[in-house]
Amino acid sequence: MGRVYARRRADGSVTSYGVEYRDETRRLVRKAGFYRKEAAQAALAEKQQRVRDIRDGLRTPMHDELARPILEHVADYATYLEARGDSVQHVRETASLIRRTVAACGWGRFIDVTGAAVAGVLSDAMHAGRSRRTCNKRLTALRGWCTWMVRERRAAENPLAHLARMDTRLDRRRVRRALDAEELARLIAAAEASPQTVGGLDGPERSRLYRFALETGFRANECRSVTAGDCACDGPRPFVRLAAQASKRRRAEEQPITPAFAAELRTFTAC
Repeated sequence: MGRVYARRRADGSVTSYGVEYRDETRRLVRKAGFYRKEAAQAALAEKQQRVRDIRDGLRTPMHDELARPILEHVADYATYLEARGDSVQHVRETASLIRRTVAACGWGRFIDVTGAAVAGVLSDAMHAGRSRRTCNKRLTALRGWCTWMVRERRAAENPLAHLARMDTRLDRRRVRRALDAEELARLIAAAEASPQTVGGLDGPERSRLYRFALETGFRANECRSVTAGDCACDGPRPFVRLAAQASKRRRAEEQPITPAFAAELRTFTAC
């Protein structure tokens, strides 16, 4: 059962129409904002037909999700990543990788997504000179999005679950390694003596930042999140706090630092 109702002013004149019906779970649903009674009646008939189809097993609520434009799902996924606490840069890059793939494949609905199309895009990227690491980054973004679609019951299965990441050892463009003690000392000394300002930091400030990163082991974004109030420089076991929302592991940490560096940090932060 359902009905169309009118919203009226104090003088009794109608301002708009709304519909009221019970969905497939018997929950009472109201939708307002129709400015013509005929439009409200048509919407009510459509909603009631949907409920009947679901109860008769002719469709599922997932059909409605699959009918939505695919970029709406991408936007919702980006919103989810933001709410989860991912960095702005990560959210922006992830959404961009997905949107570029959607455009390259010409997908309009999520049901169009196929592993073959993604494999073709990654193959084209490889032939264009992109590294395997770059291709894996795109595949990770796409698979994470598809996994979220399934978890949110917007899709029945992940169409990219069978695609495996490429072995980056076969195409390593840049070999990374840790600096040894001598190299670290030279880096800190060079920054300390540098007259240049980089990223808004002068030489001594960069030198102090490098030492802070070495002492704590925090990543760049984690270092950016630390404030003076997070530095416990007094006591026999000084440490630096890292909030859960700033940690890549999503848990709060207390990283011990040496007393010598704590004394220097106390002077700098006045903590």
